[in-house]
Amino acid sequence: MISYIEKFVMHPYPIRTAYIKLVKKLHLFNYEHRIRIGAVERPHYGYCLYQGCILAKKLGLSRMSVVEFGVAGGSGLVTSNRSTFHWKVPPGANRLRGG
Repeated sequence: MISYIEKFVMHPYPIRTAYIKLVKKLHLFNYEHRIRIGAVERPHYGYCLYQGCILAKKLGLSRMSVVEFGVAGGSGLVTSNRSTFHWKVPPGANRLRGG
């Protein structure tokens, strides 16, 4: 069995991987930066939701809805719901609700 140190040393990008894990675990920096480096749960969800919110704001919308098709266990909805709590929500806007 390979030890943790050997895994770290043998990894193609050990410093980058360690940095991303640290940023993800400690919620360092703002959400936009964490999405950019992939330090969020399900970065593809986070990126799409974040960009959708930016577009809605540019269009002057105060609310937006998100629909996930093909929900198996619902973990994607839970992740999406958790993601929104890291965003700064402007006054009068509501957070994502899943259910």
